[in-house]
Order: sequence, then C-alpha cells, then structure tokens
Amino acid sequence: MLTAIPSVGTEVAQDFFSAKTVRLYRTEEKSIVSEKILEVPEGTPVLDFTESLHPDTVIAGNSAEGVKLYLGKSGIKVYVGVEGGTEAALMAALFGYLEPGGMGCSGSCSECKDGCPDAKNR
Repeated sequence: MLTAIPSVGTEVAQDFFSAKTVRLYRTEEKSIVSEKILEVPEGTPVLDFTESLHPDTVIAGNSAEGVKLYLGKSGIKVYVGVEGGTEAALMAALFGYLEPGGMGCSGSCSECKDGCPDAKNR
C-alpha cells in the first residue's frame, strides 16, 4: 500500500495547502517497507502533486472538505484532522485507529491565521 502524507518536517502538515514536502510510505502487512521525502515542486499545487503520486491513502491535518472529495473521486482513502508525527499517524491508520474522512476544515471561518479552533477542540 502507498500512503502520502503532506508534512512539515516529521509532522503531519496542519495546513494541507502550505506543505512543502510529502512523505511517501510503502507498507506491507502493517509494516513500513520504505519512506521517501519528496519536495513539492515550485508552482505545483500540493493537491495535484499528492494525487500524481497515485497513493492508495492520504493522511492529512486540517484540510478543506474539497480535498476529501477531490482525492476520493480518484479512489484514494483520505484521513483528515490528523495531528502529530507522520510515522505515528501512518501506524494508527494501519492498525485501524483512524477513521477515513474525519473532521477537516469547512473553510467557512477566518481563524486560520491564529490556528483552527476546531482542530484545537478535538
């Protein structure tokens, strides 16, 4: 299975669209086989770059509903509202501790500059 996680360092990027890297994990039987850290090319939207990697799964922090819909149409399972380290998030998904979909940002508030209050309350 191939899992893409937009990231900041080793953490799941909380703002999907500002991620500069995507960690790409290949897994087999609930174990990590390989990891690649890929730079999002300058001028390429992170959403398009992530989809171009053809992952089976995407794990994301706070992201708009449109991300789930867009990637979901390509048959990609999407987990949103995830916080913490990328590897820990991946293992949580592999062992069934995350639910696909999840709570992402509706994009309807203007609180993003100070951090999403919905994310803080989860």
